[in-house]
Amino acid sequence: MFRLFAVRSVMSENKAQSHTRIERTTTMNTPADHRSTTVDSGLRESGASSNRRGLLFQTGAAVTIMVLSALIWYAWLGWDTERQLNPTSGEYTGPYQVWQIVGCGASLILLLVGALWAGTREVLAAAALTVGFTIVWTADAARNDDSGLFAVGTIVLFAGLAAASGVIAAIAFGIRNRRAPRVDTTPSGPSEASNRPS
Repeated sequence: MFRLFAVRSVMSENKAQSHTRIERTTTMNTPADHRSTTVDSGLRESGASSNRRGLLFQTGAAVTIMVLSALIWYAWLGWDTERQLNPTSGEYTGPYQVWQIVGCGASLILLLVGALWAGTREVLAAAALTVGFTIVWTADAARNDDSGLFAVGTIVLFAGLAAASGVIAAIAFGIRNRRAPRVDTTPSGPSEASNRPS
């Protein structure tokens, strides 16, 4: 009888210890799982909010770039419609002077770099600048050209602006990715060693 009672007592103690270990392991794991779920939910919510704000910002930035590129054309080139007579060849040239073209190009570069620095997407900024400037140039050329050759100039202008702005945007994209900090969003939980029952 004494041996039977001793065996039952040992079995009861083992069950109690096993139950205690299970509760301890559950207690250790629960906060980590809860933190992981909280972190994931927070990231999803902040990501969705950031995407909504980003969409509004990018749309406004694209419209602003198009308007400013059109104003740059008017400021440097749009007001000049007078052609100059070359006394040597007897042909008319212009109407734009070299300093006008240089100033216009520099202004467009500054506009694009400023838009990229403010956070506008590279492709969107380059496309908005190219389209905005090309539209106003084409409208003015079509009004003053009856031969229809302005269409060739539109194609050349569009291709040149797209190539130049694309190169600048690609350089800015590479610089931004190189300087962007890498954030590790993986939640840290208890190690496997701490989960093992002692």
